[in-house]
Amino acid sequence: MPAASFDATAAAAASIIVHTMEALDPAVLETLQPEDCLLVQSCQRSGSSQRIEETDSEGNLVLSIHYDQRLVYAIQADVLEWDGLADYHPGRALSSRALDFANGSRAMQFEDSGTLVYVAPQQTAGAGQLPSISFQIERLFADLDTAAYPTGTAASYTYLSAQAAAELPASATTALLEAVFHGQAITGNLTATLYNGNPAAGGTAVSSAITCEPWTEAGAIVFNGDTALITSTGITFPPTGSSRTVTHVRFSRAGVTALDVALASTVTIPANHALIADAGDFSAQLEWPYGMSGGTGPAELSLRYLFGDPTVDLIGTSGEVTINCYPGVMDGSEPLDTFRVPRNAATWGIIGDTASNTPALAGTNIAPAGGWAVQIITVGIDGVGTWFIRRERLISVGAGQTVPITAGLLVADLNGL
Repeated sequence: MPAASFDATAAAAASIIVHTMEALDPAVLETLQPEDCLLVQSCQRSGSSQRIEETDSEGNLVLSIHYDQRLVYAIQADVLEWDGLADYHPGRALSSRALDFANGSRAMQFEDSGTLVYVAPQQTAGAGQLPSISFQIERLFADLDTAAYPTGTAASYTYLSAQAAAELPASATTALLEAVFHGQAITGNLTATLYNGNPAAGGTAVSSAITCEPWTEAGAIVFNGDTALITSTGITFPPTGSSRTVTHVRFSRAGVTALDVALASTVTIPANHALIADAGDFSAQLEWPYGMSGGTGPAELSLRYLFGDPTVDLIGTSGEVTINCYPGVMDGSEPLDTFRVPRNAATWGIIGDTASNTPALAGTNIAPAGGWAVQIITVGIDGVGTWFIRRERLISVGAGQTVPITAGLLVADLNGL
């Protein structure tokens, strides 16, 4: 239907009122001309601004993104002719002058400056009605782009290289022996702290204690399971506002020093840099001699327990240890005697990395006629499933006697026998 079929003055007045929301003087209506292509029914104008900010673990602003401000006109109109705005392709750049030209001699009252973009047109044709169109015109504000932004700090990362396996310190071996022979559990989360200088000799902590995931990747590295190696999970030490020098890393659990690692070379961490240690960068090695069983040996179990593996328990189900006395062959044979003794300091003396029976002990079974020849003695814990002492020693037991175990015979020496 041609534009001339409509009241030109009324259409022009309606368009001006919709776009500007200004009252019109009836005396000037005769000077107005209609838009040639559209009969505008509504125009909604909306503005928005968005900013995204990120901070580091210390609360410092490290990233600030200011998006362009947006001014969007959402227009609903009836189509008089499929021309001008009714037939533009999305994304076309416009201007108030171009809009003037496209829609007749009367402007649509958009902003006079800046770039305008024609967005998201949607056409609808109803039976017996004028076709309708909805579209948006977005005002770009590149001219208002922010020249300067708030000062922030860029958090970067320093990566640690893999370190050589370290042996457990005396505090760790003592704690493990106390868990086995005194029933004293090791508790608390595993933590890691960076040091400048040896922490055992007055070094200075240069980080807070970071809670680590438990170490669970362990396995025997000697056939009989007496020696095992455990490797670390990944650790990230957060950045600080000053540079740091790191020579050692200490791992602890509830006051027990589990491991001190002297780094292969000094690491300098710049200000606002985190230190990342990948899984496997740290490892600990433990030798627990003569701890043989058919399954996992005491060295592996002890390492996993020390470094927080929740599936491992060295405390077991009893306040006693079980002593088995065997003849020369263990496989397929029953022990000649099995008896229990308390797990306490009175029965087991612990010095550093060595535990042994303090008093003399005696079995409970009486040897028959001909006596016994005891050659192997093992010490284990109910519910743990491994031996912690396996002592080979010929002990002659006379008829009617019990197995005599002299003071200091049963020894767990974690430095090796």
